[in-house]
Amino acid sequence: MFNKSQYGNKWPFSVDQIEVFCEGASDVYFTANGTTYALNGAARGKVNAGNSNITSHDMEELRLSDPNFTDSKMAIPPDFVEQGLRLCK
Repeated sequence: MFNKSQYGNKWPFSVDQIEVFCEGASDVYFTANGTTYALNGAARGKVNAGNSNITSHDMEELRLSDPNFTDSKMAIPPDFVEQGLRLCK
């Protein structure tokens, strides 16, 4: 579980916490407020191709704008995906 207090102004989402999990060999997802989102490319690819058993929403609806760059979203910390991949093993 990751939460806003751990990341301060680097927190990328409009929700206060997320829980990361893995499906299959390398598909990383997270849940926030009871909704599931694909986190990495492997998960997004399966969802977009209709090859996932998980109903996933677009995480862009939760991503905050980066105050330092016009028309950019906050970066997703790499440890979110890294933790998910560790759960795949």
